[in-house]
Amino acid sequence: MTALIEVIVRGLVRYGSKVLLCRDDQGLYYYLPGGHIEFGESADQALQREFKEECGADVSVGPFAMACEVVFKQNAKWRHELNLVFHVQLPGERVASTEPGISFHWIDLASVPSADIRPHAVKAWLMSGGRHHPEWVSQVPSEGPLSECR
Repeated sequence: MTALIEVIVRGLVRYGSKVLLCRDDQGLYYYLPGGHIEFGESADQALQREFKEECGADVSVGPFAMACEVVFKQNAKWRHELNLVFHVQLPGERVASTEPGISFHWIDLASVPSADIRPHAVKAWLMSGGRHHPEWVSQVPSEGPLSECR
């Protein structure tokens, strides 16, 4: 199998008791804003670029929050992602998508348990209150054929 591991950087934006999440145009699930790190780009540069592309915002990237890896099937193709999550400061509460196909939503932390947030490790971390120390979570199966982990 010649597949690549995708390195994704994601931003955790909180405003009071709410967290900023994205949703694709199919509206199947939520995820933290962010995207792929390009070759030669640092994680914080990638996160600043992704926020600028997706919502036109100039953000401040804060400390590292957590990392998780996940293997899942999407559109009949296996994917392996390493997600790096950083705290992010937005210049204000108003966020509107400038990229077709995604929308932004402020979700109350009390609603996180009933929301479909992916990867599931990020949802679990949010439900735990987002520990103050960085956390690593692997959702890669340790044995047997790949399974749908997401």
